[in-house]
Amino acid sequence: MKAALPDWVTSLSKLSGVSSTAPEAAAAPAKAPKAPSVQSSAPALSFDELLANSIVQKEEFIGRKLSDLEKEDLKLKLSKLMK
Repeated sequence: MKAALPDWVTSLSKLSGVSSTAPEAAAAPAKAPKAPSVQSSAPALSFDELLANSIVQKEEFIGRKLSDLEKEDLKLKLSKLMK
């Protein structure tokens, strides 16, 4: 029994207009991304507000309340980050 071979005329016609080379636009050098705007209408958060937000986010992520030791560890990491 012979296997059915594809109809080359049909197969090639499906690929018409398809190029195996990269588009010329991709060869152009990439431009440096714009720096994000730092303007905001909201006032900057205080350290205590940042810490409270961090605690809430971590508790939601891990699905339980943080211990006092974990909160102190987070406070220390945040204070190092802010320096």
